[in-house]
Amino acid sequence: MTTSSSCGGSIWPGLCVHRSGTTTAVTPHLSGYLRVQAESIDDAKKLLLGNPVLNAGGTVEIRELPRD
Repeated sequence: MTTSSSCGGSIWPGLCVHRSGTTTAVTPHLSGYLRVQAESIDDAKKLLLGNPVLNAGGTVEIRELPRD
């Protein structure tokens, strides 16, 4: 699993995580989202274990939301 910090958006910078080791450009279109609570981006990455999108070869983007 690799990550790229070049992916990010208007909310906060983020990480693109892909199982194959390559990353793709982020598009403005989302297939869905899941909001989780984690202490850090690295802790959020740990929650990807067993993620069906990632396991099927898809890309998952992780972003930090504003805290207010």
